[in-house]
This record gives sequence, structure tokens and C-alpha cells, in this order.
Amino acid sequence: MRRWRPLWSALFGMVIAALLAAAVWGVFVQWNLWIPAGSALAVIPLMYVSFGGWSFVTEQLRRKEITRVFSLYVTPQS
Repeated sequence: MRRWRPLWSALFGMVIAALLAAAVWGVFVQWNLWIPAGSALAVIPLMYVSFGGWSFVTEQLRRKEITRVFSLYVTPQS
């Protein structure tokens, strides 16, 4: 899982959510215009979980492939 960093991804998601919430609040205060941002805010944790799951699955497939390749060259221990 070298490409997906859980802590950095969570921090990045929180920063994006905070910026989006601040932008919606700023528009509301400045122009009295409410922009529904619930669906956009709900996408952030969904993306976090889906990227984490995808990274986990691809890492498991890589491990199985490496084990399979090494098993061709190394005799199994009895």
C-alpha cells in the first residue's frame, strides 16, 4: 500500500471538507445564498473508503503473484 497513505489521505479529506464547508458558509454569509453541499461532503469519506479498499485488494493480488512466482524457483518445505 505504498501509493495510498491512510493518514495523509484522511488529513487531505478533512482539509477538502473544511474548505468546502467554509466556501458554502462564506457564500451564505456574503450573498445569503444557500448551496446544498451534503452530497459533496458525503463523497469524501466514500472516496477514502473506496481508495483504501482498492489499494488493499491490489496489494493482496501483488503479494499472491510474488508468492506464486517465488514458488516456481523455491522448493516447498515439508
